[in-house]
Amino acid sequence: MTAREEEQLYLDLKSVHPTWTPPFISGYVHGSRDEPGRKGPKPIYVREARTKKPYALGYLLGFAVNRGPDAQAEAWFGMIGDLIDHASN
Repeated sequence: MTAREEEQLYLDLKSVHPTWTPPFISGYVHGSRDEPGRKGPKPIYVREARTKKPYALGYLLGFAVNRGPDAQAEAWFGMIGDLIDHASN
């Protein structure tokens, strides 16, 4: 991903999701950039996501979205579900 592509992704996300914070969007872009060259997300962002740091949460989301359906079979992916508040029926 080139710097221009990163910038465009950031602007597109900001436009489509105006409630997302700049750190969350920046993390998403970083995760999107890292995904093609890594077996999994950087461990520091997995740890920081557990404390709900916006950049780390964005990073994991960007990484998972770009990994595609295969992400759901990876151990780190389960913690994303753990962080989401589920509405009870």
